[in-house]
Amino acid sequence: MRRLAGCIAAFFLVSMSAAAAGGAAVSLETVEGGSLKGEIVSVEAGKSIKIRTGTGDVKVAVPDIVRLTPQEASAELPGEGAAGMEALFLLRTGERLKGRLIVATAEELAVRTESLGRLTVPLKSVAGVVFGEGMAKRDLLREIAAGELARDRVYTATGDRIDGLIERFENDGIRFASDLGKIPYRFDALSALAFGAFAGAPALPKRSYCTVRLAEGELACDLAGIAADGRLRLAALAGFECELPVGAIRELTVRNGRLVHLSELEPRVETKSYIEGLPFVWQVRRDRNVLGRPLKLGTRTYARGVGVHSYTRLAYPLGGGYARFEALAGLDADAAGRTSKAALRVLVDGEKVFEAVLARGDEPARIALNLAGKKELVLVADFGPDGDDRGDAVNWVDARLVKKK
Repeated sequence: MRRLAGCIAAFFLVSMSAAAAGGAAVSLETVEGGSLKGEIVSVEAGKSIKIRTGTGDVKVAVPDIVRLTPQEASAELPGEGAAGMEALFLLRTGERLKGRLIVATAEELAVRTESLGRLTVPLKSVAGVVFGEGMAKRDLLREIAAGELARDRVYTATGDRIDGLIERFENDGIRFASDLGKIPYRFDALSALAFGAFAGAPALPKRSYCTVRLAEGELACDLAGIAADGRLRLAALAGFECELPVGAIRELTVRNGRLVHLSELEPRVETKSYIEGLPFVWQVRRDRNVLGRPLKLGTRTYARGVGVHSYTRLAYPLGGGYARFEALAGLDADAAGRTSKAALRVLVDGEKVFEAVLARGDEPARIALNLAGKKELVLVADFGPDGDDRGDAVNWVDARLVKKK
């Protein structure tokens, strides 16, 4: 009986340990078209992630991941009260994170965000900090994110732009030296701060890395591991480490992996007007329809793709390095005219492999092609048979190439 009792006790201890060690439930899509559902068991830093499914453990290399999403959002997220100045942080690696500026020094910023808690961000990794109404000014955000300033710059709430040097940070502002002299500025009197060029500032790598989309923005990072409490450890490319509940992730995608979106590539573009000699031609849009709005086929909106107007020919060099091409094609639900029709064609190495005439409201055409050994992919949105190009707004959505192994 003692031995039986000991076995039962051991069983419950093992069961409790296994339950405690269980990761958060996620869904993971791979470049091969597979979909896994299960718990994260382990992470090999920067290389792979292991998912425990109903049929066993599956290890997926980071370059083979398309996206990872939690099956349930976190009920609770870290918080430290409302201390600090609310701001938008523009990182030199391209991300934007909304949070609060707690403390600033000549070397780093202490920042608190909803999902990531308190972070210590190297100042050399930050292009700028935007306050208050400045967060809604797109031109201001683009200017600062470009990170091309030789000197520091303050943007005052009254609209002034002053170049100079941030001599030091203070509790509620900065001491700024410029041609106007040495002037203190409170954070609440500024629209933004932009930092001049730093030696050794981080840049995005050519290797595979992850982009994690959160409630407060995005973070480019490497997967670093799993904490004892199941939180995911991230090594941000901006030079800091953090942990977060898996349920706080809205979406994790992989850049520079085996999946390549056409909107990330530079095709050779040929466009022409329906009326010969007309100088106006439509632009090719990345991840937007031809009018610059979200890509939409039917009732569904898509994040990735290419928006064009007839006539547009896009030629992508392949160099024999890809295995497959996949896409959905159709006329945009908002930008296309009610009676618009367009002729779509796909050519591989000069051979026509897909052709369809589609009208607004038609089911999107699904395209899946084997590209092994092929040199060129061409997508054509041509004038339709209706003798009119008005409203021929064509979307190639979820258009992507898969690299060969």
